[in-house]
Amino acid sequence: MKEDPRRRRARLYFRQGSVVLGLFLLILGIIPGVIYAIYALVCHSKRPTDEEVDAWLAEDLSKVQDESFAKLGLDEKEDSERVREPIALTGPIAWKVPGVPDEEIRWRKGKDDFVRFSVNRFTILHFLETGIAGYACDFNSFRGVALNESTHEFHYADIVSVTTQEESSSYTLQNGLKMVHAQAFRISVASGESISYVIGAEKLKELTDGKIPTTEAERAILVIRKLLRERKAGIGDSA
Repeated sequence: MKEDPRRRRARLYFRQGSVVLGLFLLILGIIPGVIYAIYALVCHSKRPTDEEVDAWLAEDLSKVQDESFAKLGLDEKEDSERVREPIALTGPIAWKVPGVPDEEIRWRKGKDDFVRFSVNRFTILHFLETGIAGYACDFNSFRGVALNESTHEFHYADIVSVTTQEESSSYTLQNGLKMVHAQAFRISVASGESISYVIGAEKLKELTDGKIPTTEAERAILVIRKLLRERKAGIGDSA
């Protein structure tokens, strides 16, 4: 099966080659430097823009959202079981995850100082009449595949909290730093079960020296809290 050219270009975006280093070696008169400089210049000229990478991420997220209906056993065309459109959330991944080679866990700070990640956590929340159905996966943009998938379904009556909060974590970042705290989005229910994903951390800012993109987490919290209030009041109308 032929690889999608977009995946090859995504790898090029996150490649750490340096035009400056190649030109420096060229000035020194080192032959390998000449080769490296030419290679780096060619790669730089073909590197996708920040906007292209953002558009590809949005396309991948939209595709995963479409596929999440089947993963959760929902009928995409049946509007009667849903009270509003799904909300899609993204979270950065800069640590080891099952199924993703270490060399494919990359990031790059764009010209706008925002950091793009080659692997992201996608979470799709579907708002039904009876509760919230969630699908989550780790998405590798180099291969266009979803890994480490999970599904959850929470009844509105069982949800005890929905928050963004700092939590303890045990992630080891690519530079060896331990990320002991992370900002996470979490939905918790009375049984103790929860769905949670990282939306940012100070260590990530230190590691990447850039801004971590914002997510839809705050909007999701407002939507869920509104639905909970309506059902508690016995309204049951759409959000």
